[in-house]
Amino acid sequence: MKRREFIAGTAALLVSSRRSWAQETPRRIGFLGGRFDAALWPSFLDGLREHGWKEGHNIVVEGRWTEGRPERYVELASELVSLKMDVIVASAPPAVQALQQATGTIPIVMIAVADPVKTGFAKSLAEPGGNITGITSLAGPSIIFKLLELTKDALPSAKIVGILFNEGNPLNYVTAAASQILAAAKSLELELLWLPIRTADDLEPSLSMAQQGGANAIIGSGDPLLFAER
Repeated sequence: MKRREFIAGTAALLVSSRRSWAQETPRRIGFLGGRFDAALWPSFLDGLREHGWKEGHNIVVEGRWTEGRPERYVELASELVSLKMDVIVASAPPAVQALQQATGTIPIVMIAVADPVKTGFAKSLAEPGGNITGITSLAGPSIIFKLLELTKDALPSAKIVGILFNEGNPLNYVTAAASQILAAAKSLELELLWLPIRTADDLEPSLSMAQQGGANAIIGSGDPLLFAER
């Protein structure tokens, strides 16, 4: 399926005349994320309202969050699919992956996935195919290279930098790009401390390790767990 066809199909699924809103069953929108954010969630609903979609009127919104337990993505994805959503928004790569495994027909809208082609969410950027579309930063490990440069610019005296990443996330790019990240750090005369975590409970020990190791700064790899615990 080409991107234009997919977007047109999704638009046709969600868009109807105001007269038919009162006659048809409200459209069902699912949302799968890491941790509920009381500040950001109203913005999502406000955005829908700006386009004529009002919760409790012509749409029903079902949100599901893992709350720091990434192993629940598969369970919650299956739950949303079983509720027969018309479209599901996925706020992190593990959410997209779980939904991809759960359905090949319900449209999935991903938010800021670093490299959807490499992760297998899209065949190509021009023609993603399948039932997944959305937003990509295309940053991948190169974002770490840039953050190392920015750290050195901000702290010229920095010698040791911690790299905080979720090794439990199969889509994390730090593990696969470790050698390139080390090379980038070496060119900036920086020593790296690897700070792997798997759960929110691992954060405090990892930060203590960074302190004991003399880290002058810590860079996060951009993982939904880290974002949720920011």
